[in-house]
Amino acid sequence: MAEIPSLEPTEVEGSFYSFPSYKMRMKSRELSLALLREQKVAVLPGTAFGPSGENHVRICFAGTEENIDKAMDGVKLFFSKHA
Repeated sequence: MAEIPSLEPTEVEGSFYSFPSYKMRMKSRELSLALLREQKVAVLPGTAFGPSGENHVRICFAGTEENIDKAMDGVKLFFSKHA
């Protein structure tokens, strides 16, 4: 995740979730919907966890390595396009 522009990874040990922050003008709900629409990748908007979650998304890494790699390629393409 470190090589994705505008996305700041979080260090979480022992979990298959990440809650990175991002630096874009899109609200987290808007970003989540656009990512789903454009890249077919689902993430939760940070605001699902309260107002302080704005400018964060929750990413789940439960799945096959192939599906995770494909999803992260979509996330990278999305952020590269919108950064």
